[in-house]
Amino acid sequence: AYTIVLGVDWGWEITPPSNTTFDAGETATIQVGVRNIGSEQDEVRFEMVGPGSISATGPPTWVTVGRGLSDVVSFQVQVPSDTNLIGSHNLTLTATGLHGGEQEVVTIPITIGARSELDLIAPQGGNVLVAAGDSSNFSVMATNGGTSALSFVLDWSGLPSSLSFDPTPPTTTVEVGQSHSIPITVVAGSSSSATSHQVTLYAKLVNSSEIIAQTSFTIEVGHSPSVRILASGDILPVGENTISSMDFVILNDGNEEDQFALALSPSTDGFEVTISPLLITLAASEQQIVTVSMRRTTATGEVNFSLVATSSNDAAVTDSYSFRASEVNLGVIAALTSTDSTASVGQTIQAYLWLTNTGNANQTFQLAITGLNCSNAQSTLTLPPSTSAVPVLLECAVSQNTPAGTTPLSASVTSLADPSVSATASLNFTIPQDRVNGQPRLSITVTGSGENTLPHEGSLVLTVVLQNDGNEHLTGTLALVGEGAADLSPSWAAVGGSSNPNYVLSPGQSATYELMLVSTITTNGGELNMRIQAAGSGHLLLSDPFTVNTVGPTVAPDGVSFGFFELDNQISITIMATGWLITILFVLLTISRRRSRSEHIHSTFYDIGDDEDEDSPPLTDLPLPPPPLPDAPALADGEARISDGRVTCMGCSSSLKMPENRDPPFKFKCPKCSESVRVVE
Repeated sequence: AYTIVLGVDWGWEITPPSNTTFDAGETATIQVGVRNIGSEQDEVRFEMVGPGSISATGPPTWVTVGRGLSDVVSFQVQVPSDTNLIGSHNLTLTATGLHGGEQEVVTIPITIGARSELDLIAPQGGNVLVAAGDSSNFSVMATNGGTSALSFVLDWSGLPSSLSFDPTPPTTTVEVGQSHSIPITVVAGSSSSATSHQVTLYAKLVNSSEIIAQTSFTIEVGHSPSVRILASGDILPVGENTISSMDFVILNDGNEEDQFALALSPSTDGFEVTISPLLITLAASEQQIVTVSMRRTTATGEVNFSLVATSSNDAAVTDSYSFRASEVNLGVIAALTSTDSTASVGQTIQAYLWLTNTGNANQTFQLAITGLNCSNAQSTLTLPPSTSAVPVLLECAVSQNTPAGTTPLSASVTSLADPSVSATASLNFTIPQDRVNGQPRLSITVTGSGENTLPHEGSLVLTVVLQNDGNEHLTGTLALVGEGAADLSPSWAAVGGSSNPNYVLSPGQSATYELMLVSTITTNGGELNMRIQAAGSGHLLLSDPFTVNTVGPTVAPDGVSFGFFELDNQISITIMATGWLITILFVLLTISRRRSRSEHIHSTFYDIGDDEDEDSPPLTDLPLPPPPLPDAPALADGEARISDGRVTCMGCSSSLKMPENRDPPFKFKCPKCSESVRVVE
């Protein structure tokens, strides 16, 4: 069955939202559902009101909704920030139809949260004054202008480490509409600088740490001058020979820059006194060392003094430090230790020099190390008085020529204040022989001239150098060894010394010899391989091999030699006989011709007109004059003659004495300029 309604029906259905929460000062949107349940399209107007000062704004005009249709209408709800409402409240919505005049009224529930409003008021004048090393009290006023009681704690920023709030402000609770004074104490450390600090206080909710209020003010630290004198002792040994010094630390204990004057009291008569510096400027908490130096002139015994520092800002701000100038006693003890007892050449050993200043004053000592090469040794060392020894590390190298055997490492320590105050220490080390393949480090060097050519019946001078690079004392004899060495008649001459082949060499020492070789070879010459032998107690060494080129005697030619060519005996005899025959014939022909000429002359001057025979004067053979003596042949380059047993070198004009058993020709090398000289008749 159906019901049929004839006519017009008007009606609305309003659907409100569920409970909505608002905070003070918040504006939010709520939406309301509207449904036209009438039989015709209709327009509707809405009006929403709330409690107190809560306002709601909806559509400004009529809202058209078709029959059987729905729509959503939005409203802006604003809760004032200064509302005193809190908790659950209702908004009232009235919907009025345009055609039928129907009204629909609904209630919309809302919840208003609590409003937290706190006002912090800084101390009066916004400034707190506190002196360094003191404290100051002030208070902050807190007023709750919200809608609920507030519990909060105070936090802050801008407070330096030299300032503190002591005790820490406790948790504070302020009821709605009430005010509360919070007492605070600020404490300034003694080193607080005299300056102003901007400090901000924050009120934080206990439950959420949300900052709900803050205020700022100034804390000013006033000037508090102060000074302190510090030192490590109260006795200064002072003598006449050297200046004694004592260091003091001057500390500006005030909270701003200050200047301090320094002086000794009472009278310093009998002493020579220096204070350095006399006037110092220090920032707050800054310190500086002041040195007091003293030397006795006429004073004797112990004397008490005080070092006084006075502030230039306030003469009443002073500090003093008392000390005693005592008599000086000097003394030192030295000892050497090492874990090594044997050290080879080239090895580095470690030893410790232990020094004890047994006096009562600082002493500067001069150190001297002998025996080994300790490259890291200090030349001077300053030590304070102490009963404990101070170790000084020594790193000592055993050098190449350190003698084998027992070598002492010695240390001497002398006080610069009084040279009579000294100490010595010694430690023995065993140095083994420095050898190579069982032989000492003895080198033999041989040098000659050119190809070391030794002419027949001539001489050759070689230079032999011995170098002892080891650490032994070596003695021995030199000798020329090799095939044919005996035929060279070696003779030795030490440069600047004796004429024998013996040598005595200390470690690191060298010696130079001249070895003269004279050829007595009667056979053909040739190349001889030679060595120099050095032999002594516990050693035998040979030089590197060297060669001597000997020249044998000149062999007479088998006939006649013309330099460029030779004729054998048979041809030579034939040519010589022919020459003699030609010579005799030439002489006879010459005599015959001379007689014929004589007879011709005689007939010309005596026989003309005279038939008488007259004997001619007899021919007399007169003796021939003696032939001239031949001049001595000129000397060639590099040649010289013996005169009075000496020969003059053509290279350096040195007059050299020749061996008595040597006859020219022979050859030798000048020991002064190394020029080769050939001695001829």
